[in-house]
Amino acid sequence: MKKILQIFDEPIKYGGEESIMSNMLSTLDLKNHYKVDLFTPYYIKNKNLINLIENNGGHVFSFDNKNDKNNLNEIKNFLKEKNDYDIYHINADTIKSIIRYSSLCKKYNKYAKVIAHTHNIEKKINLWQKFKRIFYKLKLEKNIDCILGDSKRILEDKFSKNLLKKIYILDNGVDVERLKYNENIRKEIREKYNIQNKFLIGHIGEYTKNKNQKFLIDVFFEVLKMNHNIVLMLIGSGILKQDIENYAKKLGIYDNIIFIDESEDVYKYYHAFDIFILPSIYERVGLVGIEAQIAGLPLLISKNITKDIYISNATVYLPLDNKNICVDLILKIKSNNNDEYNRKKFVIDYDKYDKNKTFKIIKDIYDNI
Repeated sequence: MKKILQIFDEPIKYGGEESIMSNMLSTLDLKNHYKVDLFTPYYIKNKNLINLIENNGGHVFSFDNKNDKNNLNEIKNFLKEKNDYDIYHINADTIKSIIRYSSLCKKYNKYAKVIAHTHNIEKKINLWQKFKRIFYKLKLEKNIDCILGDSKRILEDKFSKNLLKKIYILDNGVDVERLKYNENIRKEIREKYNIQNKFLIGHIGEYTKNKNQKFLIDVFFEVLKMNHNIVLMLIGSGILKQDIENYAKKLGIYDNIIFIDESEDVYKYYHAFDIFILPSIYERVGLVGIEAQIAGLPLLISKNITKDIYISNATVYLPLDNKNICVDLILKIKSNNNDEYNRKKFVIDYDKYDKNKTFKIIKDIYDNI
């Protein structure tokens, strides 16, 4: 039985990366073939992921740091003590973090295999950062045995040519059956919030500048001028949540918006939505965009998000410099919403992101690396 340490270089909440990890691990025979532990130097609040690890014989380690600031000495001491793993699977988005963890893992266990799994696009970098990245790429070559990601272009940009032969493209698998439209779940959620006869706009995401909820609030403000029988539901947490709430109050539309914190059963809300909007300023293959399409929802998505995400005929790419286009599309979709329950007709390819197919590659890597 191989011992694997999943390293997560940020707080473990209910975001897309946590969902990807849960979906991935749930496809493996953890009880009989792998012993998987989980570590973050921050804090953990995702009960689903904790239960998945512990119910299959693994352990969850964290420093329970509520300030989102890790302690390098504590990390070193932890990895020095926990040096008996066969595989270290590092989930991190920045080259700096990948270098830190891969160097320490190899330092304290030179026989272990190290996987770097990068889930996101880094922000634009300046000239000095580009110079440092050249040095970083070379430094990674001796410590990384395998690289995982969902975009070849992003991986080629982050890593040196000598590492490209170690790259595996891994689509973000989801639980397809759980996301297929369920009328009973729809009624449950809509009755809970007393919106049975409303047209519901949905958005799920952390409150950050990149997720661009302010754009969504501005769009909704214009939509309400045309039709008052529409509600916006925002699900998530983050440092800008209070700012967004205050902005909605300033515009006088706060009472038309349902704000919901992160949820362990977030998948249920896709059934209740009538449309999903993802206006990110930059993003790669956003998991919520995949889930919304699998659920058969019309999806309005930023043009800045990769076209790799497209699996539905009800998906439209939006410019972020013209709110009126988004407003018009929402109203048009609402007026044509008579066939809302036949959602499966929109989905082109369920298999592309089915976790049971996309994560087969993980088993092969764990077994043969």
